[in-house]
Amino acid sequence: MSNTIVDRIYDYIDIYAAFDVRKRGENLFAGEKIESAEINKSQGSALFEVRGTSLYTVSVSGLNDYIKSNCNCPFNWGPVCKHQVAALLYLIEGYGGVQKEKKIKDIPPSHKKFKLSRPNLRLSSIPFLIEDYKIITEEFVLKNSSKFPNDKFWGDYETIFFGNNKLRFRLEDENYYSDLTYTVKFWITSKGLHTDCSCNSKVKALCPHQACILNEIANSPQPDIFNLIIPQNLKKLKNDILSIYGLKGQKFDKYLELDYHDLEIDWLLKDDYKFLIPVKGSEKHEYHFEEGFRKLDNDLIRIEKPVHLSKQIEKRYPGFAIQVYPTLDLSINDEVEIIGISGKENKSKDKLVSHIKSFDDLKDNERLVINDRQKDLLEKISFFEKSKETGNFPEGEEHFTEKQIVVFDFLKKIFPLLEQEKYLFIDQGTSDYIKIKKSDLITVKISSEHPELEFDITENDLFLELTPRFRLNGEYLNNENLNRDYSHFLFSCIDKTIYLHKSISQSLLISQFAGGKLAMVKSEADKFFDKYIKPVSKHCKINFETNIFTYKEVIPKPEKKQIYLSEYGEYIVFKPIVRYDNEIRVHPGTDGDILNKDKQNNIVRYKRDENFENELLEFMVELHPEFENQQHTGLFNLEAELLLENFWFFDAFEKIEKEGIEVFGLKNLKSFKYAPYRANINTGLKSGQDWFEIEMDIAFGDSSIDLNSIRKAVLNQEKYVRLADGSIGILPEEWLERLGRYFRAGEINEGKLQISKLKFSIIDELFKEIDDVEIMKELAEKRRKLKNIEKIHNVRKPKEITAVLRNYQKEGLNWLNLLNEMGWGGILADDMGLGKTLQILTLIQKQVKKSKKSNLIIVPTTLLFNWEMELKKFAPELTYHFYYGINRDKEIKYFKGYHIVFTTYGVLVRDVEFLRKFRFNYIILDESQAIKNPTSQRYKAALLLQAENKLTLTGTPIENSTFDLFAQMNFVNPGFLGTVNSFKEYYSKAIDKEGNVEVTKELNKIISPFILRRTKEQVAKDLPPKTENILYCEMGKEQRDVYDAYRNKYRNKLLNKIKTDGLGKSKIFVLEGLMKLRQICDSPAILSDEDNYGKESVKIDELVRHINEKTSNHKILIFSQFVKMLKLIKEELVRDKIDFEYLDGQSNRKQRQESVNRFQDNAGCRVFLISLKAGGLGLNLTAADYVYIVDPWWNPAVETQAIDRTHRIGQGKNVFAYRMICKDTVEEKILNRHAKKKKIAKDIISTDESLVK
Repeated sequence: MSNTIVDRIYDYIDIYAAFDVRKRGENLFAGEKIESAEINKSQGSALFEVRGTSLYTVSVSGLNDYIKSNCNCPFNWGPVCKHQVAALLYLIEGYGGVQKEKKIKDIPPSHKKFKLSRPNLRLSSIPFLIEDYKIITEEFVLKNSSKFPNDKFWGDYETIFFGNNKLRFRLEDENYYSDLTYTVKFWITSKGLHTDCSCNSKVKALCPHQACILNEIANSPQPDIFNLIIPQNLKKLKNDILSIYGLKGQKFDKYLELDYHDLEIDWLLKDDYKFLIPVKGSEKHEYHFEEGFRKLDNDLIRIEKPVHLSKQIEKRYPGFAIQVYPTLDLSINDEVEIIGISGKENKSKDKLVSHIKSFDDLKDNERLVINDRQKDLLEKISFFEKSKETGNFPEGEEHFTEKQIVVFDFLKKIFPLLEQEKYLFIDQGTSDYIKIKKSDLITVKISSEHPELEFDITENDLFLELTPRFRLNGEYLNNENLNRDYSHFLFSCIDKTIYLHKSISQSLLISQFAGGKLAMVKSEADKFFDKYIKPVSKHCKINFETNIFTYKEVIPKPEKKQIYLSEYGEYIVFKPIVRYDNEIRVHPGTDGDILNKDKQNNIVRYKRDENFENELLEFMVELHPEFENQQHTGLFNLEAELLLENFWFFDAFEKIEKEGIEVFGLKNLKSFKYAPYRANINTGLKSGQDWFEIEMDIAFGDSSIDLNSIRKAVLNQEKYVRLADGSIGILPEEWLERLGRYFRAGEINEGKLQISKLKFSIIDELFKEIDDVEIMKELAEKRRKLKNIEKIHNVRKPKEITAVLRNYQKEGLNWLNLLNEMGWGGILADDMGLGKTLQILTLIQKQVKKSKKSNLIIVPTTLLFNWEMELKKFAPELTYHFYYGINRDKEIKYFKGYHIVFTTYGVLVRDVEFLRKFRFNYIILDESQAIKNPTSQRYKAALLLQAENKLTLTGTPIENSTFDLFAQMNFVNPGFLGTVNSFKEYYSKAIDKEGNVEVTKELNKIISPFILRRTKEQVAKDLPPKTENILYCEMGKEQRDVYDAYRNKYRNKLLNKIKTDGLGKSKIFVLEGLMKLRQICDSPAILSDEDNYGKESVKIDELVRHINEKTSNHKILIFSQFVKMLKLIKEELVRDKIDFEYLDGQSNRKQRQESVNRFQDNAGCRVFLISLKAGGLGLNLTAADYVYIVDPWWNPAVETQAIDRTHRIGQGKNVFAYRMICKDTVEEKILNRHAKKKKIAKDIISTDESLVK
């Protein structure tokens, strides 16, 4: 321990004591000049009295770790004086022999002259090698230095070189007789880290300057700096920085430069690329653009807040220069002052040429002549300056926006006066407020016009750029002439003309573009749109001058004008809003259009109706005199007490109500309240002949609200309702859902809400307590009858029916008979292949004994022969007539002689005026999805037919959306689901677009008594399983090249067409393009183009391979919607000598029947080629057990129907179905849509055996 301390003291003397000082100290020690010593070894300290010209006190501490010494002598000997050297030599001797603490008052005369031994030293200018340098730590520094404090001998340092393998510092040492500067260098070789210092001191390892730099590095954010500056690591760092800007692979030095500042590697964008925005990662370098736009979305920035001041001020005389300068760490001037100046005019009296002074410098004998306008100008300037002195002025960065609101109000008042001044200047500010210099003054003028701000989106090879542009009177101002030094946060100076910005919002926008523009790499286009383009679009027009975005424009329809009320301090704020369709709400006081992305990631611009919005703004301006000066903000405010002045609010509200403008927020105003009563809601239920009538009364105190108003508010999810007295009532949240169910279920008729008795299944849920005993009995009886189909009155099968009915078919017959007894229509929606035809024939066989009227069955043309075969097989006693063909006889008398009249949907449309004259017993629509479009001629014709009752048959009641259900249900039970518009708004939209689970359940509950659906899995458990698979096909190069070329061709054409004609007129072109791409997926050979694109078809190759290698002797159905594709497959089958049958839309009834029979009965005929539309319905092809859907159709139900030609009763083998899909094509997108459509159908159409849930 002692030897370690002794070595440390030796090093301390050697480093800090100059040679002559050390010699003098040795002489003092040898001359026995130490008169007393107190040594405390446990604390590592000592105190001495040393005799020099006087008696001086020397203290020593840190003997056990870091030695420090001090002396109270007045001499400047450097860090260590001769008195300290003598004391330290005494300690060396003491630690060499004295083992305990003692106080020495008398120095023994036996002291001999002491000679210091010398440690092994080197010059610090000679390179010193540090082998382990990858992480610099404090322990590392202590190990390689003399372990002494560093705060006594050096001051500031700076990096003077930073690069591959090298780091160099300049260090100021302020502890010697004069300030000295040294250079400390570090460099890396294969041997390790080398360092030297220009101080040239004798040291063991590191000199103090080297040790101090390394100690700072050890405590810096990058103690691994020497590892980082190795070339390969520095290159990796540069690549990482490039990736932050999305510039991976680019040259670092073109865009950025590295900097080593405050002992941390940082980077800077070069001047030509200051506008670049990081795309990820770097919090330190993140562009704070979004923070600025959070302020933009704050309505408070548009509220006028003038400063009110006393008018008792000292008047001054004008002169006028505008000074702008920064006071905050911003990239734009934030301070403005208007300075009064004076000067001597030239002979032409059009310039101030000399003696330019501020008013404060005017002498008593100098007089200025001013006019009244200038007096007013000076008074306003004085008011403004006075506000800064009274503490009424917001200051500091945290109050930046509030400050600019006050300044903006001042400039709006002062600029119109300055505009008229003969001499107006921008003061460049070099005079530093002391003296106005003529050379500092730049002549400017002020424009009364406010330029519109627009933004251009452009692209170059690497970047997307967002650039602001000013437009004035239809012309763009030159951005290159914008002088940012003369501009301010609130105004811009262009071509020496000052333009006050239109609003604080516009100023906030411009301030974000101090670098002239913003840019991001094109690979991050979506991020650039979401974080930068879209926020800008809320306030300014965006000009897209790039094709990188798929872009379309939509013109929404303006629906409503609205005013939202709120409070801010003592102000009531009126915010006008225009509501467009698609729930778009716009604030008319803002510029720009609304940009969004649709589900396909296209940019959609909603074009605003300026006339409609301006009507609302003009109306607001006329409401109150104060509003005229606020119209530029689009936000209007009044002090709360002014609303009551002369009963203004009441008059204004009448005008608002007269204009049909909706008002919201009145109830929430604390200083101005209306309708303080809670909503009182009472309901009752009465039973009529066909309707349940709901009595509903909603009142707020003495004010009631009519049903139509409450219905509109509830179904639009608006809790605010306008009462008859003009105030706003608020509906309780707990009632919104319940009232919504009332209005969705019923229709308002003569001021009363009526619900069809067919909707009995939800009445008891709408009304928890029903007092009317008769209503309760009526509901209970209907529910009892429908609770379980098997317990409904069992209907005996007529003996004329030759088939044996399965249990579920008997239950279906019971249900159909119940509907007949109740006078209800229904939809038999059993799965394909479960015998819907047989159940209907059995019902009609029973009906012919009750009614002599004929029954009309309307079917697709392709199913006529199928019904005929089923009749002959199962109901041979029923007579029938086909009202079909060119020579059909239009005589009603021919119908009366038949139990059943068959016709087709095509004949129905053509002969509806004839058919509507006859009243049938039943009208039955087979494959009733044919009338799913309520605007179609089929649907309209079907509604005109007359019958005692109606039924529809379909295996797919919902193919695409919930709306498919409306027309079919309205046909069998007219009015049951309300009107087309109400069903679309309240059910279809809520379910299909919003995915509303509660509304889905509600609709299921309403329709379930009138739809019977059983699946094969549920009732035909003896039916073999059906396996459906996706057969992915990889196109060859030739086919893929054709596909890619067409895709690119149509994409470019479509963009141009949308730009020229708009999206609405381009939809046919879209469908055409999709059709072409789907055809190419089959084979380019089926394109209708004259050009020859080859016949390559991966699907045909796969089909032939499966037929020959994978299906053995099994029979196969092949469906395609393209007849040309079927013919190409046909050619391959002929070439391979594979026997087949063929059916498309050109096949007549006889050919269809012959083809079906041959395929079913001939073992050698293995393949049946079928057009999807011609053969997807009505065929019974149970001989097949393999099915191939060559090309996917948009509607998955059509494909399911095709597959079920073989998977039906009578099938004894497992069925395997394959959908052929080309990878990375439009076919995959079609497949993705299938899942959504199937879910909607499953959720709405219940398949449980119990009909009432």
